[in-house]
Amino acid sequence: MKDTRAEIKEVREKMASSTEKRNETMKKRADNVFDKTTSRMEATIEREEIIMAKITARIEKIKMAGGKTASAEKLVAEAKTDFVAARVALDSLKALVDTGNVGVPGTASTSIMVMNDILAKMKAAGKEAEKDIRLGHQSLMKAVGVLRGVSELRNATSTEKIKTNAEVKIY
Repeated sequence: MKDTRAEIKEVREKMASSTEKRNETMKKRADNVFDKTTSRMEATIEREEIIMAKITARIEKIKMAGGKTASAEKLVAEAKTDFVAARVALDSLKALVDTGNVGVPGTASTSIMVMNDILAKMKAAGKEAEKDIRLGHQSLMKAVGVLRGVSELRNATSTEKIKTNAEVKIY
């Protein structure tokens, strides 16, 4: 009888340790995926902000030349607010990832339920950030399109066409 109880106790301990290992593996995977996602989104936002600075500089040049840039400025402002919203969503995503790192007390089933809830919130925050990044990018593209039609500045100068021998008529 004592041997049977000892065997049952050993089996339970093995099951508990395998469950803990599975939970740790799940946490590591989630952390890895969301760390890569957040770093990719941060890099995208930084690139878009660099582009936004270039567009802003172009707007200033066109203003100095006397062009109308009100609609382009409005689109750049919209893009800026979209990127701020994306940064806020990324910060909430990072907070959720940090929350997922904390050990959850309780049984294995409640810890899995809590992890699934955290993962669902992480996905929602990631989608929100991605949506804001896309909206900001679209606003910047529209601003560039508006500036193309408004710009009076020309970088290249046109030269007169030189007549070749084939074009010159000899009488």
